[in-house]
Amino acid sequence: MAELAEWIHLHLKAMENDPKINTRAPDRIPGVKGLQRLWHSSAYYAGRGPKIQVTYISFQGSSTLSREEAEIYLAYLESGKTGRHYEALRDR
Repeated sequence: MAELAEWIHLHLKAMENDPKINTRAPDRIPGVKGLQRLWHSSAYYAGRGPKIQVTYISFQGSSTLSREEAEIYLAYLESGKTGRHYEALRDR
């Protein structure tokens, strides 16, 4: 599980650091920049239980993935796609 989390984490960080992928949402309030798709993103395995935590924007909380969901998401990312886990699960 830890290795799965690490690979997902590496993909998230690569996407976060790519300005072509990590674009800002349109401004909702004039003069106030919109949110980026990823901000302090991470994936980790806490070492207990069968779940991996995935965070896209740090202050919005995390999502929990089972081993099967994490494997599907990692395959999705390794295929070159840049969406979130629910997009990978929807598209399979």
